[in-house]
Amino acid sequence: MPAVLTTAASITCPHAPGRVPPPAPAQTVLFIMGEPVITAAGLASMVIVGCADSSRKPPTPCTKVVRLPQSKKLFIQGSPALLAGSGKALKPPLPFPPGASLRAEDTASHVFA
Repeated sequence: MPAVLTTAASITCPHAPGRVPPPAPAQTVLFIMGEPVITAAGLASMVIVGCADSSRKPPTPCTKVVRLPQSKKLFIQGSPALLAGSGKALKPPLPFPPGASLRAEDTASHVFA
């Protein structure tokens, strides 16, 4: 069972040092160890900075988080909580489905959904 993600989570793309800075919380109702839980409502604002993917010509760095695992049991203000695990990143100008995998971990969270 995966951990619930909070704003303290580490979300990275496979191209070091690509990472998602702590997102602004889309909700302020549920906190785990003082950190707001990230919900699917906050997914649209999650950007990737520092992606160094230069494997294609021209380079196509990861820019945005488009998918992370969502809880089927825990909803906050109508939006599912995001869970640790693998997700997908948008790599413009590539169309959906995006090609790069993401990894989301939250070592501070002891809540599972």
